[in-house]
Amino acid sequence: MFAERLSPFPVRVLLMVIPQWRIVAASRLHPGDAPLMIADRGVVIDCCARAAEEGVIPGLRVRAAQLRCPEGVVVPYDSASEEVLFDEVVREIEKSVATYRRPRSATRCGCGSSSRCSSFLWR
Repeated sequence: MFAERLSPFPVRVLLMVIPQWRIVAASRLHPGDAPLMIADRGVVIDCCARAAEEGVIPGLRVRAAQLRCPEGVVVPYDSASEEVLFDEVVREIEKSVATYRRPRSATRCGCGSSSRCSSFLWR
């Protein structure tokens, strides 16, 4: 661990795994029933379950993916739209997670140990 902490506040970390996050973000911008394929530089990097059923897999060239799933919609990868949607998710999580509040005052617990006691009562 670090000898000094950068902040006196407790550090909390939350790890969220959202399967097919790119598809979730793209479906918000491209609503409808068509299968979605996310592409970057001519290569499919993610696809929805319907496109996968048609044989589309990440790493496939866009032209080959369109041949396998002609009704699919190819969406260019856009990290900015993912970040905007992720910010919305974080705001919703922050509404339901308890926040840290500094105690107003601390006094010794009164056990009689005076200087050796490290217990405080927070008021």
